Amino acid sequence: MSGPNASDQGLPDDVGDLEQDFPSLWAACLVIRGIRSPAYFRRWDRFTEAWRRVLRFPPSVGVLAGSNLGTAADTLFERADSHAQLENLRLWLQSLTHLPTAVEYLNAPPSGDPLSLKEATGLHVAFLTAAGYERLSEAASGGGALADRWLAWWQEVFAIQNAQQVEYSLAALAPDEYPDLRLSFAEAVEVYLQRFGRTDAASASMAAVFPFSPFADEKLLSGLSELLPHIAFFIRLVSDQSLDLSEKLNAGLFAVAAERGLSIAGVRERIRSGEFLAGEIEERIRALVESRQLALRHTLETILPAYRGSTAGRVLADFVEAVFAGVAANT
Repeated sequence: MSGPNASDQGLPDDVGDLEQDFPSLWAACLVIRGIRSPAYFRRWDRFTEAWRRVLRFPPSVGVLAGSNLGTAADTLFERADSHAQLENLRLWLQSLTHLPTAVEYLNAPPSGDPLSLKEATGLHVAFLTAAGYERLSEAASGGGALADRWLAWWQEVFAIQNAQQVEYSLAALAPDEYPDLRLSFAEAVEVYLQRFGRTDAASASMAAVFPFSPFADEKLLSGLSELLPHIAFFIRLVSDQSLDLSEKLNAGLFAVAAERGLSIAGVRERIRSGEFLAGEIEERIRALVESRQLALRHTLETILPAYRGSTAGRVLADFVEAVFAGVAANT
């Protein structure tokens, strides 16, 4: 009997090529697609597809670097139940963004049947590191210098995301104590974004796919690395517009806790009792999303002129609009 194919999983056809070309990575893909509902992955994949059309990386890379890696990493950090476990996970994931470690992991892949989620995630990180570096070294103008520069950026972006994941998980482990702040609602949202704005995984996904774009060059790398921190905060806030009480922490819970001098657990209890209205909190977040979108557009308009007149400039301008369109389509 044949196993599941790409279309069975709601995946692009070229993902199915992994089954023959890299069976361990295909097995890892199936493990990760099994931890959340198909609808969850479709929503993320639609967002990735919006800007994939601009950067033109293969659909399979968008799946591996986007919904797969983001979902898997989130789940691993959520399952850790101590500071030591979180730190060990962070250090192990980061090690796979270093080329020798990534190559070694791919050359002797885990052989569990099925793979553990940790093993599946490791294969994704190692593949994106090694394949991305190899592709830039061989195909892009700038060769090894561009590959080295991208690798350093990929390591930096992934390190920031995982450090924030650790802090997020530690906060979630102490809901009766966190956040221990007194701030206005808007001020608290800004603090939340500074602490957790990269946990949405969008920055890491966008950095990971760069080598697979036919437009990859020094100027595009400079532009993306300049744009992404601003875009990431906006995406994180948009994803928190709906107040989901099943989440351990989100912008609405954090901001109300800081505003009222309460803990996350205290806010959640008052929402469930009806003392605080979830709809009102969501409206306050949406108002901040609207104001932030206007400010973000202004910021991006000050960055993009430096790249005007080049292929990178055109791609960056289209990329920004695609991100906004992707966000709008998923809200």
